[in-house]
Amino acid sequence: MNKELYGEQAGYLIERAKAGEVWLYGDLNDDSGSFVLSHLIKREADANAKDATLHIHDAGGDLFWAFAICDFLRTSRLSVKTVAHGWAASAGCLILVCGRERITHENAVLFFHGPEGGSVETWPNRIRQAEHTKKMLDKFAALMAAQTKKPKSYWRGLVDRGEEGWFTADEALELGMIDEIRKPQ
Repeated sequence: MNKELYGEQAGYLIERAKAGEVWLYGDLNDDSGSFVLSHLIKREADANAKDATLHIHDAGGDLFWAFAICDFLRTSRLSVKTVAHGWAASAGCLILVCGRERITHENAVLFFHGPEGGSVETWPNRIRQAEHTKKMLDKFAALMAAQTKKPKSYWRGLVDRGEEGWFTADEALELGMIDEIRKPQ
């Protein structure tokens, strides 16, 4: 964990992770991805642990870290609850929908979009990157379809049409992206 980034909170977040509460707040990158995944793996290694909670307030980030975390969530013996605070965008949205129990606070927003970025210098590399991007979109759409009430064609269609997906808690519940909306008591 980048202690400079989290400052005084670093110690608290590490203690909470040991207790089964892991926090993904901020962009998903090498620091945050390795923090989340390593603490979930440590939790799974504890024979007495049965569950964990992954709290998400994430503006997106590295798709490959998102796939790694989603693979863990979907195959772990742990029952990992995912909870969105504020927003779960892009990679964070994908991670949220892969929890065993998926909760969004009533004012949270879920968001996703098609791929961005990349660095290519030659025309053949552009073609290879485009082919790879199509494969990643298929993986994304298949994962969303497996975790929601909508087919792969729905998720792929949104991206292929260049649409961004903005979803309120109620809309996410209707689509099967989450199981519950948490409201104040």
